[in-house]
Amino acid sequence: MDACVSPDYLKHLFAEVLGMPLTEYLNRFRISSACEKLRQSDAIGIEEIAAEVGYSDAKYFARVFKKIKL
Repeated sequence: MDACVSPDYLKHLFAEVLGMPLTEYLNRFRISSACEKLRQSDAIGIEEIAAEVGYSDAKYFARVFKKIKL
């Protein structure tokens, strides 16, 4: 069954309801998950945490992490 709703319209509704764009919400969710993983274990590396929360590039993950947490 097709809902006949464009992806752009859904993004608009998402931003309207939550007050932020979908990508910002997703980044904040991922960084929050990364922080929880860091609290659970200090022995885990940044590359592993980045991959576990959905970032394939650890450098990009670090930039997003700094932007959100600092």
